[in-house]
Amino acid sequence: LIASMLYEEVIHHLSLRHLSCNKDYLH
Repeated sequence: LIASMLYEEVIHHLSLRHLSCNKDYLH
């Protein structure tokens, strides 16, 4: 359970980072 929670958190951070990178790229 803990591993899955950490996995979801990592994916969430990666997705946020990806979105921020896309925003910077667009700007």
